[in-house]
Amino acid sequence: MRSQHLVDSEIKPLLESFPPMALAIESLPAIRSALTEQVVAMPSATKLPLPVSSESIVIAGPDESSPVRVLVCQPTGTGTTVPAILHVHGGGYVMGTPEICDMQNRQLAAELGCAIISVDYRLAPESNFHEQWRIVTQL
Repeated sequence: MRSQHLVDSEIKPLLESFPPMALAIESLPAIRSALTEQVVAMPSATKLPLPVSSESIVIAGPDESSPVRVLVCQPTGTGTTVPAILHVHGGGYVMGTPEICDMQNRQLAAELGCAIISVDYRLAPESNFHEQWRIVTQL
């Protein structure tokens, strides 16, 4: 059953601009690849004249085989300790990366004077959801 009739009329044109997606497990690699291509084609957030640094770091997981990458955006020149916001990117736990929201996270870091830590969580169905949150909550 389609649900487009439930979408606000002002948002419908944007929704209709997205290509249809069939979220079958067989097509998931192709969908992820297309999403990665879209992210790469986006304007670079590093070109924004914001006083923000961005760094990709790897944090050890509960065992050596499960490190987690995080993208840390933080204002420059604010000292060593700033408040932080944990950001979990969209994608329904089956696709996406922190870079999808890099521009917004950089803007938030600059405006709020805090670090934005975006987790590159493991994706389903290859990874178990409950295991993901156990790791994230240990960060």
